[in-house]
Amino acid sequence: MDIQGAQSKDPQSKDPQSKDTHSHGPGAPSFSAHLQAATALHEVLFDHWIPHVFIGSFAFNLLGTTRPTTNIKVIIEDSIYSPTMSSRSGRTAQSTSTTSYTGQKFLEPIHRIRQLLVTMDERFSLIGSETMPKHIFTATIQVSEGEDGAETETKVVVPVQTLRAGTLGLPRHLDQTLEVRGVPVLAPRYLLLTAIKQCANRLESDRPELMEELKADEKDIKWLLKRLAEVKEEVDFEGYLYGGTDPDPRDGKEAYADCMKAREDLCEKVGQLVRFWRQKGGEKEQKMVKNLRKALRDDDDWFEVIRKAGRLRRDGKFA
Repeated sequence: MDIQGAQSKDPQSKDPQSKDTHSHGPGAPSFSAHLQAATALHEVLFDHWIPHVFIGSFAFNLLGTTRPTTNIKVIIEDSIYSPTMSSRSGRTAQSTSTTSYTGQKFLEPIHRIRQLLVTMDERFSLIGSETMPKHIFTATIQVSEGEDGAETETKVVVPVQTLRAGTLGLPRHLDQTLEVRGVPVLAPRYLLLTAIKQCANRLESDRPELMEELKADEKDIKWLLKRLAEVKEEVDFEGYLYGGTDPDPRDGKEAYADCMKAREDLCEKVGQLVRFWRQKGGEKEQKMVKNLRKALRDDDDWFEVIRKAGRLRRDGKFA
């Protein structure tokens, strides 16, 4: 089942059909503004050979949901980037300085890439602190006003989060992507894991705004689990974390330890969500647990860790 207008770069991906979507949250930028920002970002990164992929609510919108969205999130694999590399188009940044928007010297590739966006497209700006820089993109959209429906141009500011691959438990390699509306989206069997991690991180909070986000996360997960169940597609833990390969101790003790910690944390997050759904005990939650069970492989040690975290029966069955 292919997504309409999508070209899969992942031969195992069997994804649900997409539809035109909008942002429905109060004060949220329109979907066209989000897509305009994502397209501009993709054009710069693709031109400079930088692997990247969109996740979060915007990615779910692209796949067919109508969750309110106020920003876009993109994972960037910065390990191969160098300011001296030639771009595909031959365009070059006006400056290859390592000086950031604050004047602070940064040598990390991810900081160079963030500055590259601003240099190559004037619609991007950098805001925030030196340690937590954020992008905003100023989109121009058409808005209908008045009884005659006359259209006028308006500026919409779209926040953009640029996340470094391999940090915060995110995928380390981005070769399993799906192209939707001209931009790369994390393949659904990996996107599900990013949504589960985010949802599990909100379980401890009692803040009203985060509780609303938790409900929205659950709807996204429910929607994607149903689609994965329909096409009998399984979650790929190893591909998510390692790009299809297991961590190798020969890569260095620190790198190996980071991989194993990320692996344990990911399983724990899945188990926490299973436990939360089972404690709620409603029909909706039981169905979500059942669909999650269908999406998990039980022929490797991933399932054993999840089974313990989710407090499942010894035979691996969900109660």
